[in-house]
Amino acid sequence: MNKIKDKLDLSLVKPTEPKPEEQKAILKVGDKEYELPILKGTLGQDLIDVRSLLSQANLMTYDPGFMCTASCISNICYINGEKGELLYRGYKI
Repeated sequence: MNKIKDKLDLSLVKPTEPKPEEQKAILKVGDKEYELPILKGTLGQDLIDVRSLLSQANLMTYDPGFMCTASCISNICYINGEKGELLYRGYKI
């Protein structure tokens, strides 16, 4: 059992936070501006990190059907519903 455990690469199991890009997104609401980090996507598009929007501006985002929202960070799975792509550890499913 220990031999198998020693061979496992646990870094593949634990998701890592994407590093912020140098660019920032600026959201302007009325006369106020909010700076939001842009994160680099692993395979897909880059992301605007809106986690601080509620605490900064007391605003939330609205995305009916989760059509334009990344719901988690994953190092082992990639999903693109529009293209019908589902990858697990790099393999098409």
